[in-house]
Amino acid sequence: MYSNLIAVALSSFLSEKQLSEPPLAYPLSPDLGFSLVENTRTQTTDFIAVLGRRIPFATMNLIGDTKLQLSIDAAVWSTIRQGDGDAFKVLFSDYLISFPVTVKYNHFINEFKFNHVSSHLSDGVRKERIPITYSRDYFSILVAYENEIAQRRFLREKYALSLKFKKYIELGYIHKLSPKELENRNLLHLGGELIFLDYTQQNANIYFAYDITPHPSLEKKFSYSMQLGFMTNMENPYTMRIAFVLFDGLDYRGQNLGKKLSYLGIGLFIR
Repeated sequence: MYSNLIAVALSSFLSEKQLSEPPLAYPLSPDLGFSLVENTRTQTTDFIAVLGRRIPFATMNLIGDTKLQLSIDAAVWSTIRQGDGDAFKVLFSDYLISFPVTVKYNHFINEFKFNHVSSHLSDGVRKERIPITYSRDYFSILVAYENEIAQRRFLREKYALSLKFKKYIELGYIHKLSPKELENRNLLHLGGELIFLDYTQQNANIYFAYDITPHPSLEKKFSYSMQLGFMTNMENPYTMRIAFVLFDGLDYRGQNLGKKLSYLGIGLFIR
């Protein structure tokens, strides 16, 4: 009896449909996958693995079409670099846990989050440098608008396409930071996504996503993160993306925070 109740509760817990996906191109969005990139500043090939997911566990209907959802975001990133010969070195491990509270009304999304990020120096570089104790706790609010332009048929109605788009702005404030002198406590992200939905084949859709972070008080004024590739049908339980990935700006990994980072490569991600 108790095992059946636990199974039903677990099934309900895992079957909640997300009201809103985390931004696709944001470097610290929870995904499952990896990127193989060429670091243009160090002239090295890096392998960035991520193990993460957003897990919604409670959805409530508010007034009218307004819904509220509670979720958990959790992820870990590991950066691995090819060394001499066939050797690979693990450089950094970064961890994220956050608690989003999402409110959705029609095409508008408000997301309030408490976030914790920590970063650790791994064995591959411990002999070369001294690790720092890096962690930050911050609150953030994301405001987004997403919509889909109606289907259009082309070439004698052989193809049916539509365009889904999303625009967002995220503001945040770091209330606890170690070490304290590393960065400004205010955060700002601007981003968007374009997905060309192919209703004819219903297999793969072309998408483009970007995220921009201003740094007005630093030498590098902006950080850019972009993805261009294909994603599977979003109606499936899991969505897979294969994309070119690009980043140029300030390193988002805690052990290198504030240093310049630039890479280009290819990635595979699952949500």
